Amino acid sequence: MGGQYSKRKEVEGRLVGELPKDARFMLQELVDTEETYVKDLEHVCKHHLALYRSGNDIPTVIRGRERDLFGNIECLMQFHRDMFVPKVRRCVKNPAEVGACFADHIKDLDQYSQFFGDTARQEELLLDPSVKGFFQPIQAELKDMMNLQGYLMRPFQRLTRYRQLLEGLMKHMEPVLDDKGKENLSFALRLVKYQLRHSNDLRSLALLRGFDGNISEQGTLLLQEEFSVTEEKKAKKKPRRVFLFEQTILFSKPGANSSSPSFEYKASMKMSDIGLTETVGDNLCKFLIWYRKQKSKNTIILEAKSEGVKAEWVHEIRSLLEVQATRLRERLASQRSVDSLATPTPGVVIKTDVKPTRRQKSEP
Repeated sequence: MGGQYSKRKEVEGRLVGELPKDARFMLQELVDTEETYVKDLEHVCKHHLALYRSGNDIPTVIRGRERDLFGNIECLMQFHRDMFVPKVRRCVKNPAEVGACFADHIKDLDQYSQFFGDTARQEELLLDPSVKGFFQPIQAELKDMMNLQGYLMRPFQRLTRYRQLLEGLMKHMEPVLDDKGKENLSFALRLVKYQLRHSNDLRSLALLRGFDGNISEQGTLLLQEEFSVTEEKKAKKKPRRVFLFEQTILFSKPGANSSSPSFEYKASMKMSDIGLTETVGDNLCKFLIWYRKQKSKNTIILEAKSEGVKAEWVHEIRSLLEVQATRLRERLASQRSVDSLATPTPGVVIKTDVKPTRRQKSEP
């Protein structure tokens, strides 16, 4: 055991010595900014969250809405303070473990998705004059340079800084890392990018207005993006914010008020009802979806801002349709085994239990 330990320490020391100056600087910055981040989260919990929980003169608009305002910020603080900071500190002497710091805490880092999901309407609450007035005395008393809104932006800012630092470390450390170290670092970067994108998706979804159904019944939000949308036999393109869920694709119209962004619900289609055409003419940014059950084959052309966005959406939609086809085959096979006399009708599709909207709109 002693020999193995000595050998590992020797490798660690050699790796530190081989690191470029920029990589060593980034590792130290990762530690320093992590400690500052934890202090900021502790500050919110100790002062703002404690004031809210005191129950004294809480504004009506946030009464009973701790989760909407603070999310799980206390859990984030405890994770970073008790688990993540100690691991990050060790990376200064053992740089090869920086990727593993993130890779070993996939479930813990998923708390960010919960935070952004819970606090999707946080901004509109913080802009309420009564809420500003409620928390203002703390800022004045502590002579704080940052208000509560600034502190509650820290989780998003922290993920952004993780991405920047990990991209830099990938560039400077890759030549001196072994395969495992490279794999962990690459995975850490993908994990952080996913959390950042997912947080943006949830923020955009919170701006949706006018949808009468239950969003939670549409399944997981997979993608959201702005497209130019053209309906069959209509030449006019329309800007649409499109949300792709496991069970539904939803179209919305960007609001006219730029100072208060929002998306007005226009239409939705069940994934069980659509077909996909992956290419449209010579335009590499276009794809087409259509109703499988309607004789008119009503089609909608979506034009993405880039080939990469189009490819991502086509891949995700194709995957959803393939899953549906697999479930259909399994369902039909099960029906045959239960009742050999049952003859399945060609073209049957699985009907997912999506709550219908009360207001039907025909144009996306």
